[in-house]
Amino acid sequence: MPKYVLYCSQEAAPTVSVDGKLTCDGGTAALQVGLLETTLDAPEASSVATVWTAGFSLVLVCYFVGKGVGALLDMIREG
Repeated sequence: MPKYVLYCSQEAAPTVSVDGKLTCDGGTAALQVGLLETTLDAPEASSVATVWTAGFSLVLVCYFVGKGVGALLDMIREG
């Protein structure tokens, strides 16, 4: 659920109604200025593990490809 930033042109802080709407005490003096991301929660462990596994697998693939190319070049050099 997105969170909104509310700007009030008066000294009073905005109030929250029962249905969750933000208003200023002056009624129409409120101006909605933007939308905040709600991704402040910690990510799920399964998604973090998936990304880490994919990254580590890529590192291992690059290592073994480099090792294989190096071995092939050594074989060619030694004849």
